[in-house]
Amino acid sequence: MKRVVLWRRLRIVKARCLPPKAALALAQEEMEREATRGNRATQIPFATLAARAQLALGDPQAALRLAQRAIEGMKGAWPAGFPQFEVRYTLCEALAAVGDAAASDEVRRLADDLQRVASTRVPEAHRRGYLQGVALHRRILAAAERAAAGSRLRLLKG
Repeated sequence: MKRVVLWRRLRIVKARCLPPKAALALAQEEMEREATRGNRATQIPFATLAARAQLALGDPQAALRLAQRAIEGMKGAWPAGFPQFEVRYTLCEALAAVGDAAASDEVRRLADDLQRVASTRVPEAHRRGYLQGVALHRRILAAAERAAAGSRLRLLKG
């Protein structure tokens, strides 16, 4: 059992480090492997990484399908060894890439959830580090800030 978990974590790290085309191939291979095992939780990280690769390769529609697959997987399972905030943020990026107006609402909800986790589960002395010291969390908060600014600008233009 431990060997399988270590192997999966290694594959996740490898997919993060590879160029997008190779990362996509690896992520798709692992999604198929995990699907044959019937393990939804372990498909989530690979669907997310495949979506990120598709974004990098310039195929936002494919990225959105993969990101939605990862989100659907989270309805019945928690991502195995992978941050749920990354899964949700990847969906936000894919929505934005296809020009879906829901992207700004989604990223603001995600930032609210991140802030809620920080205020309820992270000791006060470590909250700033949790929110600003983790690159993913910084990106989420910055994207939410941009979305809020865009909404204010649209209201002003009326």
